[in-house]
Amino acid sequence: MTPLNHLTQAEYRAYDAVSQSDLKKCHENPQLYYEQHVAKTRPKDGSSKSQVWGTTLESILRYESPFCVIPSTALNADGHRKGAAWKEWRSLLRDDAVCVTYDEATEFYEARYNVARHELANRLVYSPSAQWSRRFTWQCPLTGMALKGELDILDVQLETVTDVKTADDIDLRTWEGDILRYG
Repeated sequence: MTPLNHLTQAEYRAYDAVSQSDLKKCHENPQLYYEQHVAKTRPKDGSSKSQVWGTTLESILRYESPFCVIPSTALNADGHRKGAAWKEWRSLLRDDAVCVTYDEATEFYEARYNVARHELANRLVYSPSAQWSRRFTWQCPLTGMALKGELDILDVQLETVTDVKTADDIDLRTWEGDILRYG
């Protein structure tokens, strides 16, 4: 295995190797996968709403980026991040600032609170030996295919790998069940 930790998120996504998400996509729709990743005749899908939410939560849990609530005056009439007011307000912030609506902020604070008060989650996410975003590449011994993977948290001292974004709900009981269901 070769570490890819020096790559930015965008560079890692563009790195020429197959990820678990790619394999899932290929299994679900081989033709679409071929068109997007092999023939490159069709653009790749953007991040889903769930992926964006999970990535934002991870950033908030890590306290790695400035976090701010978008004022309603910066959103368009439909409450979306579009238009002149949005562009003007966003231009005043750092590029890595995490910007969320009031409703989204409420969800993220609840999720962060649930992690903080859950004994196991707190230990895994806030362990002093936790290493976030460990990226690797390797060659599949069966196919010779270049593969890549990213671990949200690798903790060698605790002997754990933690996937922060794998949950269906931020409700504490449902979330605890997800921990058990997803392992």
